[in-house]
Amino acid sequence: MTDALELIYTSTSTAPFSDQDLHKLLSNARGKNLSLNVTGLLCYDKERFLQIIEGPEEHINQLYSAIKNDTRHKNVELIHKGKVETRAFDDWRMAFQFVPTGLLDILSDSMAVTSFEQTAIDSQNPNASFGSRLFSIFIESIYNPDDDSNL
Repeated sequence: MTDALELIYTSTSTAPFSDQDLHKLLSNARGKNLSLNVTGLLCYDKERFLQIIEGPEEHINQLYSAIKNDTRHKNVELIHKGKVETRAFDDWRMAFQFVPTGLLDILSDSMAVTSFEQTAIDSQNPNASFGSRLFSIFIESIYNPDDDSNL
């Protein structure tokens, strides 16, 4: 595998996104990401976004510049940026996940992110990327083992 850049940011939507708005956003992102060889995950809690994007450094930097200038959100805050040997979302041009309200708020606390990052480094899989570890936390937070619809 070749090195890729992983970038994670949070932002606040300037207005609520309808299902139609989200569908349009994801459709456009997936098309653009395919052309740029970018993969990733977008999380939304009906107020805040968290996005993990990975790909060639030049494309990620260009994409992040465009993201920062997008008027559909504000308070864009870089959480993490670093090289990864293996992409966490290699098969996902732009996966999407609703997350519980409030889960993304913790990431606005830089101390919590620093603490999480250190915990992630000390975890059982030291080769996993920061983004893949973060995604694991999201999945664990929304997965209900008593709910058969998750199967």
